[in-house]
Amino acid sequence: MLKYVLTIMLVGTLVVGTLTAERNPGQREDEAHLTVVVPTPVRNIFPPSAIDPVTAMTTALVHEPLVAPDEHGQLVPVLARVWYTQDAGRTWRVQLRNNVHWHDESRFTADDVRATYEHIMTASDPPSPLRPLLADVLEIEVVHDSKLQIVFRRSFTSPPELMTIPIVSAAALEEYGVQSYNYQSVGTGPFKMEKWSPHGQTLLVANESHWRGAPLLDAMSIVPVENPQLRRRAVETGTAHIALQPAGEHPGDVALPLTDVVYLSLRDEPPVLADPRTRRAVAIALNRAWEKDPPIDAPGASGPWPPISALHSTDNGTDGEDPVGLLQEAGWSHDRREGVLISGNERAQFDLLTPLWREIPTVADWTADVLCELGILVQPEVASLLQTERRLLTGQFTAALAQLQIAPGIDLRPMLSSDGPYNDGRYRNPRMDLLLEKLCAAGIEQQRSIKDEILYILQRDVPAVWLYNPREVVAVGPEVAGLTWAPGPLLARPHQIHLQR
Repeated sequence: MLKYVLTIMLVGTLVVGTLTAERNPGQREDEAHLTVVVPTPVRNIFPPSAIDPVTAMTTALVHEPLVAPDEHGQLVPVLARVWYTQDAGRTWRVQLRNNVHWHDESRFTADDVRATYEHIMTASDPPSPLRPLLADVLEIEVVHDSKLQIVFRRSFTSPPELMTIPIVSAAALEEYGVQSYNYQSVGTGPFKMEKWSPHGQTLLVANESHWRGAPLLDAMSIVPVENPQLRRRAVETGTAHIALQPAGEHPGDVALPLTDVVYLSLRDEPPVLADPRTRRAVAIALNRAWEKDPPIDAPGASGPWPPISALHSTDNGTDGEDPVGLLQEAGWSHDRREGVLISGNERAQFDLLTPLWREIPTVADWTADVLCELGILVQPEVASLLQTERRLLTGQFTAALAQLQIAPGIDLRPMLSSDGPYNDGRYRNPRMDLLLEKLCAAGIEQQRSIKDEILYILQRDVPAVWLYNPREVVAVGPEVAGLTWAPGPLLARPHQIHLQR
């Protein structure tokens, strides 16, 4: 599954004492109440806007998708019961469960699915960051209350990832709208929204009428604590049970599987990035600098291919190439007064769109320093989540640092095909489009030669430079039991989670 996971860092520093001070009025002493401390507040509960890890985790407890990946990455039924295609993957029919109800006790139907998808496709102020997932949708038809038909522009060999989007109630969306939805959230999930604050604690309570049965937990608190040392301390003292991204290392910590990659997306609008040789010089310089002295403690990755893809190769054929020589071949020479490369009247410079999230601004500064040594002037431009997503969707940038969640596999059409929903650099190559289609249809024996040609084209074109895999660490207290880790939002399967006394 692919989806953007960029987010904005919000100020929300709390002392550990407030974790115990904010008990829910009327809470029983014996209540199974799980507390999770997180680096940022829950930004909102509306699924089409829930793309940062903390918000996506919380939203997935309240809302559910049609399908979701299991611990092995395979899609399994959730609100959908079965799904099938009869025309090689262009039309999919989805049979929904009949025993599902919303938190307001109204019945879940195919109209809710259609309303969710159509909102994502049409929302404009702001546009939904999940819109790329529906870029290939031609038609959404409600066959009857429990059956939906979705027609696409192209074929899919497996259920399209739009089926992993959490569904919202059509009636609640119409009545409350996006702005008020956070305070009136209505889902089908195992937890109901009891209290939400854009800067403070979010409280969820068990949905006793959930179609899978009530969860083992009675309630769950999501508490923002900006300081990672305080998050660590909260678990160590027992005032919290789980901490996301705690400070330091501990024997009980859980290192989550690598599913994300941070990459530099390059467009060909500024002159310094228009020539394939200069783009390749940028890629080589950044990857060599990362191998020599990475700016952060994270698993490295060498471009120009996603490092956890089945097509990834550590041999990128760059050993004999000199970035300075490539720039000179492209007609760039140093301006001795300023130390910046020039070509005619053009200066080697570009702006770098940088989301304000975790260590990405640090990586942007490092990128600027590395390329400055080549004579390329890079100006990081820090933006909020909404600004970043809007500009990525509309192509209003020259280069951008972005974070993407990608599952291992061979189908990279969403990122690299001309009409791919995550082709934010607007990369266009008809030969690449053909090869990507052939790769998905080819047998194992034929895939190797197709992969080699794709890698060769990428090394020449360099639509993006894959930099590193973010390291996600979670501290778990000794009372927590039944917790498993799977692709998708953290804590997305809370039914087996319980607290040992």
